Amino acid sequence: MGATSEKDKFNLDSTYFVAFEMAHEALARGLAASSDLNITQYRVLTKLLQAGEAVNQGALGKLLGMKPNGITQAVDALEARGLATRESGRADGRTRFLRVTDAGAAHVAAVNEALVESLYEHFPTADPTYRTILEAAVAAAAQIEPPLNSEMANRFPATRSL
Repeated sequence: MGATSEKDKFNLDSTYFVAFEMAHEALARGLAASSDLNITQYRVLTKLLQAGEAVNQGALGKLLGMKPNGITQAVDALEARGLATRESGRADGRTRFLRVTDAGAAHVAAVNEALVESLYEHFPTADPTYRTILEAAVAAAAQIEPPLNSEMANRFPATRSL
């Protein structure tokens, strides 16, 4: 038998689409059950936590592929809930720097635990094929966006490893 060709490495049948949809639904249910944040707000919060230091609001928006008004709305909601802070830059008062609060870090830890529980509850991880697909999807998703600070990327791992 020869080596697998590049084309054959990504031979996706309907099982993969079903599995990805199931994972998406489990994550959406887990977030809704454990937080009043929407996915955009939660995504911003997790990136701030991952950074571990103040982050330029404009740079964060570019990294996440968000328009300035979208990042502003998300940060407004996080700030109103006490999960993040916004400060003016020293050199240029128009520049805003964002930082996660202790309450924000605690929120992410609690939500991450709920997300993992939701994945295990709603995804057929007892089936090795589905478990492999789930683990591959989670690993791939973790590589999509570059970390703001690679040293902080795994600071708050999920309580269960996938």
